Amino acid sequence: MPRSDQRSGDQEAEKGLLIAAGRGDGAAFEELAALVQGGLYTFILRMIGSPEEAEDLTQEVLLKLFRTAGRFDPRRSVRPWMYRIARNAVIDHVRTRKLAASLDEVIEISGEPASGAPTPAESFMGARDLANVAEALGKLPAKYREVLLLRYMEHFSYKDISAALGKSVAAVESRLHRGKQLLRKLVENRRSFRPPS
Repeated sequence: MPRSDQRSGDQEAEKGLLIAAGRGDGAAFEELAALVQGGLYTFILRMIGSPEEAEDLTQEVLLKLFRTAGRFDPRRSVRPWMYRIARNAVIDHVRTRKLAASLDEVIEISGEPASGAPTPAESFMGARDLANVAEALGKLPAKYREVLLLRYMEHFSYKDISAALGKSVAAVESRLHRGKQLLRKLVENRRSFRPPS
């Protein structure tokens, strides 16, 4: 099955599980949580930088998803709905604890896909040193970091990013363009930096 068809099938399965969970089916929600927990954790980690806090916040988001599953509109896409809840939880978390993304605990982008194709980060930046990309990503303002993560790590369409962030598609495109420029500049600055000997 081609990847886009598989993704579409996965989204329909997730929607079915969420609808069932909204009707009180706990087993359906457990199955849904198992499918989406890893992606939500990764997104949250990349936004806040702390693995321990990301783990706790992921559990809070899953709990909120369970509590609000009955209010999900089946005409909507599931992933943007979930990531909007995750994004709002991150914003609340940062506001209440006044956290800044920690560069010491920033994400590690590593590993190669089984196909040997470049990772999304390599594709959109052409970066040789992925650690530079990870550190630069941690330095970006959250509004740019979140669109880059949703587009290139979660493979969201512009429309889905728009739904997840509550922003227009034009605003998403603008933030994505500006975020890529800033990220590229940060990576280039990092590469050209030579520590004093």
